[in-house]
Amino acid sequence: SDGQVKIYYSFGPDHLFTKDELKQYDGSDESKPVLLAILGEVFDVTRGKHHYGKSGAYGGFSGRDGTRAYVTGEFNDAGLVDNITGLEESYSSLKSWVDFYKKDYIYVGRVVGRFFDKNGNATAYLKEFYRLEKVFAERKERREQEDAKYHKLYVMCNSEYGTDVRSHVWCVKESSRDFVGVPRQFTQPGRDTSRCACIRTTGPPTEGADTGANRGDLDSPYMKLFDNCAPDATECFPDG
Repeated sequence: SDGQVKIYYSFGPDHLFTKDELKQYDGSDESKPVLLAILGEVFDVTRGKHHYGKSGAYGGFSGRDGTRAYVTGEFNDAGLVDNITGLEESYSSLKSWVDFYKKDYIYVGRVVGRFFDKNGNATAYLKEFYRLEKVFAERKERREQEDAKYHKLYVMCNSEYGTDVRSHVWCVKESSRDFVGVPRQFTQPGRDTSRCACIRTTGPPTEGADTGANRGDLDSPYMKLFDNCAPDATECFPDG
């Protein structure tokens, strides 16, 4: 014996469940396995019964496809549904959840409905999910690469903020760069928010053509002087 517990089902492998049939496996009947569905794929989560049983924190997921709630956190009947329209930015998170269940639990079938048709084939809705998941995953990867690039190009300055603290930004000499720099509000291209960066005040610009002005990044369109800050100051108190 390999030491694994054998589980016997009243249904065959890769079973096609109706929604009503899946409800029978919500943990109410101790003689039946506990099942849940995500993106239409059904998993046996009986070994996680303390989580997914009737009294478990995630018991609401059992006996149904509550895909939407994995993103919204709405663990009620209104939120535990399979409609994921409008959650496109979080599709990669949903795919990660499916991967988690495939790794840690037992796949037993599919639910006929929004994600799979009566023959067990992926619906247009599910195909669109995977198409958009790839699009947003690639977009996220590009954004992370851009973030890494700009964090390297324009090093973050030291800063101190808080309700009981006077706002303070400053630059000091560090081993990661050969200059002290001055603090500026840096708005990364394609982003709406800004952060503090220590920038060069002499030499060629980090990006763009060198006009010979010897002003470093002072004229960069992405940099803005903090309020109450002298142009050449290495530390500022933006709130005055």
